[in-house]
Amino acid sequence: MMMRSAAMVLALPALSMQAQGFTWGLQVGGSASQGQLATVVGSAKAPTFGAHLFIPMDENQAIRPRIELAKFSGSWDELDASNRSLGRPTATTSVRTGFFGADYLVAVSGDAKQGFYVLGTLGFQYTDYEVDQPHYNNPNLTAVIAPGGTYGIHQQSLAYGAGFGYQFTETWGIEARYVASKMKYYAANAAQSEATGNYGVASLEVTFRY
Repeated sequence: MMMRSAAMVLALPALSMQAQGFTWGLQVGGSASQGQLATVVGSAKAPTFGAHLFIPMDENQAIRPRIELAKFSGSWDELDASNRSLGRPTATTSVRTGFFGADYLVAVSGDAKQGFYVLGTLGFQYTDYEVDQPHYNNPNLTAVIAPGGTYGIHQQSLAYGAGFGYQFTETWGIEARYVASKMKYYAANAAQSEATGNYGVASLEVTFRY
């Protein structure tokens, strides 16, 4: 499913007859978890990396299909408090994310290839959410989220966002972006009970085109 979605997104710009002079690129940086994502990973931050295809539509506009990966690891304070009250070891959480979509860039100063720009984002967010609950032999553990083990939810949802950046040259630039989506996670007060919350990632990255 994930690879099929990626192929569909990357194929969309080929339908445009206006695109000329496209270039491949990479982006690398860091992301801060926001919304419910921040709650379940303890406000963890993560390195991000990915690749994109920069396709200028005219002097001031461009479309940029983009793939981006990240992994957030941490612990959930609410779940940890429940564990501590029962004398159980801390549970760890991790969220692996993959974004497959496209950005629409509009130049504010300069042109689409160099200068200041703003962008809008639309795509799919793949989220692999896991809780690693250590096993602990205690007869009073019935109130804990689940028995010892690793439990996961794999999902895909619509993602959207906005951002801005500055292209110092046609090769190097810097960009800030926020992407929002929905994510399912395990409620802290029930054994493997799923809930849905807001997913958010704020990113700051260096971009490179070649």
